Amino acid sequence: MILLLAGASETGKIASALAQNGFSVTVSTATLFPLEIVSSDRISRRVGSLTDHEMIALCDELGVTAVVDATHPYAVQAQKNARTTASHLGIPYFRYNRPPVIDRYGDIHLVDSHEHAAQKAVSFHSPILLTSGTRNLKPYVDEARKEGVELYVRALDCQESRVALASHGIPVSNSEFGVGPFSVDDNTYLIRKFRIGVLVTKDGGLAGGLPEKLEAARLMNCEVVLITRPETESEASYDQIALLIGAVKARLLC
Repeated sequence: MILLLAGASETGKIASALAQNGFSVTVSTATLFPLEIVSSDRISRRVGSLTDHEMIALCDELGVTAVVDATHPYAVQAQKNARTTASHLGIPYFRYNRPPVIDRYGDIHLVDSHEHAAQKAVSFHSPILLTSGTRNLKPYVDEARKEGVELYVRALDCQESRVALASHGIPVSNSEFGVGPFSVDDNTYLIRKFRIGVLVTKDGGLAGGLPEKLEAARLMNCEVVLITRPETESEASYDQIALLIGAVKARLLC
């Protein structure tokens, strides 16, 4: 049994590839968001965040022989928990890490934290569109209120997102819900709808829809504030699904 930690949009493809190569897979997601996974007796899904202790217990219960970490590039704690679990149990750890794309574009304001992103975004004194998730809303809400700047948020269409927005006092009229990745037209529409002047995002890579966001911002003459990826350990890391599957097969089927 392989524990596949989901987060990246490629999770469904990874699960399918593992099943097609004869592996049983439990796909673990923090929230109940839509996930395109082929119907297979070899694939099951569980939902809910896991601490390292909970992940270890789950692996013991399922008889997990390897952890495949396909969490989002910015899910630092989840990645740490996955490595800790694999190390504690003495089982292989494999990381899928989609390649970044920001090197292809210029005129982007790079920052290293949500706090710095919020400070930079409000400095333009123009409506802000936040597309970096709902787990770090506080600095943006605080800075926007302090500077009198309108803040809009595009979030995953799930209950957790709605609760987070409501808890920070962000009205529904300033929110947009959906499941990405979004096209250039989708992004352009939203920028135009809210008269956005500043787009805040992360480097989610090609599959995460970053090029489409950047192109929409360019077309709409919008400033872009991008939070760079955190430094993470690169052990057993693969940026192509085929390479990842090959490594898993070489390690587990040898």
